[in-house]
Amino acid sequence: MKHHAIEISSTLAVEPDAFWAQATLSGVNRELAPWVQMTASPSWHERPLLDWPVGRDLFKSRILLFGLLPVDLHCFRMEKCTPGVGFEERSRSAMNRHWNHDRRTAPIPGGCILTDRIEYKSRFPLIGRLLLPVYAFIFAGRHRQLRRTHGRAAAPSGPSP
Repeated sequence: MKHHAIEISSTLAVEPDAFWAQATLSGVNRELAPWVQMTASPSWHERPLLDWPVGRDLFKSRILLFGLLPVDLHCFRMEKCTPGVGFEERSRSAMNRHWNHDRRTAPIPGGCILTDRIEYKSRFPLIGRLLLPVYAFIFAGRHRQLRRTHGRAAAPSGPSP
C-alpha cells in the first residue's frame, strides 16, 4: 500500500514560543472548524500539545465531520515533543494504518514559519487516494485560520531554512 504525503507552510506573525504556548486540542479544533472536530476527555482540551506524554498511546478521538457525523476514530500517540520547536505525532486510525503528523516552527524576523507535514498509509488503498485532496483541503483551511489568527510575517529572503 502506498504512503500519501502533504506538506504546507505559512509565515505567521507570532514568535514560536508564543505559538506553542497556546497550542492545545481546543486550538486545533478552532483550526479545523467548521469542517472537522476532534473529541477528547476535558483533561486533554487545554493541555498544551508539547506537554503531552510521548512514546505511548494517549487517547482515542472521534473525528466528527461538521462537528456531528463520526467519520473516523483516531488513536493519538506523540513520538517526540520539542519545546519551542514542535512535535512528531505517530498515530493510527480506523481509516489509516499510519498517520504521521510533524508540526514545526522556525523563527524568522517578526514571527515564525509553521510547517505541517502529514504522511499516511490508508487501510484501504482507494480510500487513501480519495482522501488525499480532502486532507489537503483541511490542512489548507487550518493554515488560513492560523494566518487570520496570527497575521502573516514577512517571508524570509534568501535560501530557505
